[in-house]
Amino acid sequence: MNKVILCGYFTGKPELLATTTKKQYTRFTIAVNRTWGDKKADFCDCIAWEGLAGGVAKYCDKGSRVIVEGRLTSGSFVDKQGNKRYTTEVVAESVQFLSTGNKDSGQGFPSQQQAQNGQQAGFVQETRR
Repeated sequence: MNKVILCGYFTGKPELLATTTKKQYTRFTIAVNRTWGDKKADFCDCIAWEGLAGGVAKYCDKGSRVIVEGRLTSGSFVDKQGNKRYTTEVVAESVQFLSTGNKDSGQGFPSQQQAQNGQQAGFVQETRR
């Protein structure tokens, strides 16, 4: 079983991007404390796709506290200098918003109206078909 659950803070504002085939995604990093009260953190790279990516880009900001559930993937690529590099990231399947990072942004969490239209307030989940 490949299941990851992380609770941490966004290290920057996620940006909504698109592939050449117009599939939306966002990459983001969350800082996860190793143990309660420990001043050390792990920085976990994550990616969200399609509807989940839109929700993350719209409602999260640097400092937002979230729970990310997903699966771990790894891969490799060759950089510009010809060196083989390895990557590990979490493919997010759901993101629960615990707090907003920028309290002055005025965006807030999804409204009650949005929740009634199929999204729970503060929670976005991707549905796999």
